[in-house]
Amino acid sequence: MKLKTVVAGLAFLIMADPVAFAQITYWVTDLGALPSGSYSTASGINNSGQVVGYASTSSGAGHAFLYSGGIMTDLGATEATGINNSGQVVGWATTSSGASHAFLYSGGIMTDLGTTEATGINNSGQVVGFYVVGYPSDKIYAWLYSGGVRTNLGNLPGGTGSYAYGINDNGQVVGQGYNVSSGQQHAFLNSGGTMTDLGTLPGYPISSIAYGINNNGQVVGASVARTNSHAFLYSGSTMTDLGTLPGGTGGVAEGINNSGQVVGYASTSSGAGHAFLYSGGIMTDLNSLIPTNSSWTLGFAYGINDNGQIVGQGTSPSGQTHAFLLTFTLVVLVDGQPAAGPQLVGRGPVTVTLVTAFPNGIILYTLDGSDPRSGGSLYSHPFTLGQSGALQAIAYSADLTQSSGIDSLAVTILPTLSATTAGGGVVTVDPPDGAYLSNSVAVVTATPSLGWTFLQWLGDLGGTNNPASLTMTRNRCVQAVFGTGLTYNVIGSGSIAVAPLTGFYPYGTSVGLAAVPNAGSSFLQWGNAASGTNSPLTLSVTNANPTIGAVFTALGAQQYSLALTANGAGGVTASPYANHYTNGQPVTVTATPNAGQDFVGWSGDAAGAQNPLAVTMNASKVITASFTKRPSLSAGTPLGGFVKDGFRLTLTGEFGAQYQIFDSTNLADWILAGTVTNTYGTIQFVDPAGTNRPARFYRALSLGQ
Repeated sequence: MKLKTVVAGLAFLIMADPVAFAQITYWVTDLGALPSGSYSTASGINNSGQVVGYASTSSGAGHAFLYSGGIMTDLGATEATGINNSGQVVGWATTSSGASHAFLYSGGIMTDLGTTEATGINNSGQVVGFYVVGYPSDKIYAWLYSGGVRTNLGNLPGGTGSYAYGINDNGQVVGQGYNVSSGQQHAFLNSGGTMTDLGTLPGYPISSIAYGINNNGQVVGASVARTNSHAFLYSGSTMTDLGTLPGGTGGVAEGINNSGQVVGYASTSSGAGHAFLYSGGIMTDLNSLIPTNSSWTLGFAYGINDNGQIVGQGTSPSGQTHAFLLTFTLVVLVDGQPAAGPQLVGRGPVTVTLVTAFPNGIILYTLDGSDPRSGGSLYSHPFTLGQSGALQAIAYSADLTQSSGIDSLAVTILPTLSATTAGGGVVTVDPPDGAYLSNSVAVVTATPSLGWTFLQWLGDLGGTNNPASLTMTRNRCVQAVFGTGLTYNVIGSGSIAVAPLTGFYPYGTSVGLAAVPNAGSSFLQWGNAASGTNSPLTLSVTNANPTIGAVFTALGAQQYSLALTANGAGGVTASPYANHYTNGQPVTVTATPNAGQDFVGWSGDAAGAQNPLAVTMNASKVITASFTKRPSLSAGTPLGGFVKDGFRLTLTGEFGAQYQIFDSTNLADWILAGTVTNTYGTIQFVDPAGTNRPARFYRALSLGQ
């Protein structure tokens, strides 16, 4: 009741005074500084939200840091420039001699990579940077560190030096190459050992530089004119000008994630530099996407991860220059991954999780594309979305003074096809992986293994057509049933009673076996696919064409055999159990019905219904315990339950028996819904009217009863 009151009040406030709510996208986290320090800047972030950069110490010197779990750790080096998803950090440090050396920090251990600086690392642990030969001189070369070996990446054609600044998971490297004589400085892409000149933007011909590259090969950087520079995105051999912020004259792109979102910094109409996000063809000042009362000024954005988190440097509310971390105030996760709008296609049901960075925030959402501010559902936990829709959501701060919404996310749920078998063969689907668009057709084929035979389909296919076609108007589930036959091998004087007795047994069927000796004989043991000396015996059919062997031997003087068989759904045991007994020995025979069944009575060399039954072994005997044979009905998923055609029931009962299915709405008046023949022990029936009434009950009766 308390939550409902809060929601109702919230809806009223929004409708009464919509201007009171500030629409924001990111929550700002101040990463602070090292102890007694006042300055910090963040240069890189991985997908776990770990951040690296450099910060001032009490002495004023800059130290590399790793920010993780809310804690800034001093790495001791001068500057950290990059981090991968394994938490490996690269950067550079000043040695005791004053020289600059690149480092790799991994697992708490810092490794010296030699001169001069490391600038980037990919998820394979490959590192890039540059080193100076004969310092101070103009001989600077880009390098790649991989497998413990540092390799010179060379220069652009005609070039005299190069710098490397970024590397993706494919090993492609970007940076800047230059020629001292001509003064040319151009961005490069090194792929497979080949250095490509990326050129410059039209109107910005003086130079260009590349700082970042994603796994799609998209490159970002800047192209320079005499008085300013413009950020660029290089993709598919085309360099695109990212433009400027309103009233601004230039900018630089520093980082790009695998969704193609770009961050950097650009000038504003006042001439001040502001951090920007370029997404969907639009450059946006990040200062317009944070709380208006945050008192932050975001000056530079240097990195963005695949979750959309952004790091950089800005002026904090205290007036100090600090590293910042921007996190979406409202994030939509689909099956645990950030949703990349505005459209999402899922195969089968997806799990939607809504996350807000507002402490104790409130989230409202709708699934029909309507405004969640009026009539939205209160989000409390992840939910399953099983059909297509349009998700809209909005998050509010605990004091209801700030909000953050998402654009409508169109979710298309494509139908899935589950084609299985319990065993005895394989089921193949064409096309094998979908995705199955509306009304597309899938063909399923049941291929039996050696010694098995395809018997029937269950689920959204019935009958024996093979191959069979399915129109994918919804999620479908089919199961192929394969069966095999049994053969028998009797040694001595006797026979084997089998229940059920049929030509083919579906994979996994439980078959009851009883050894019945002829006069003057007793059962000795099972052989072939069966084993042991107990009778009756239950065998699970999981191998092709099993042979059941039974060995009988002659009785001795004053010895008698006791053969027990079951007729119906139950089992029978003797205590003490033996293959033969002495004259006059007492034996107790017990009949145990299966769940939902009843013991009916004894036949053969016993009569009545007393259970347990006391037997005196004064002659060889064959005793049969009879049980009811009631069928069972189930409607469990995925093969049963509500379907588009009605309500599907699964009947399990006697092999080859005919059953009538009756339905009722009140358990008093029963109407015949249909008749089925249960050839292989399990059959399915669809009641077309099963979805038209609020309550419906079913029962099945054998036509032989």
